[in-house]
This record gives sequence, structure tokens and C-alpha cells, in this order.
Amino acid sequence: MKISLGTEEVTFYDPLGNWTRYSFEFALRVG
Repeated sequence: MKISLGTEEVTFYDPLGNWTRYSFEFALRVG
């Protein structure tokens, strides 16, 4: 999963392969 933040593109990977709203919001906080 790739999330584009401004000019930065960060790729996040979930070991379980399941994306949840929590993991998505967490990714935004880290990014």
C-alpha cells in the first residue's frame, strides 16, 4: 500500500495482509 503525503511517498506493509482503519490512521500519524 502506498500513501502519498505531499512530496513523500511511503509504502506500508501489513504482515497479515489485512488493512484496517486503525492501521491506516496509524500510518498517517507516523508519516
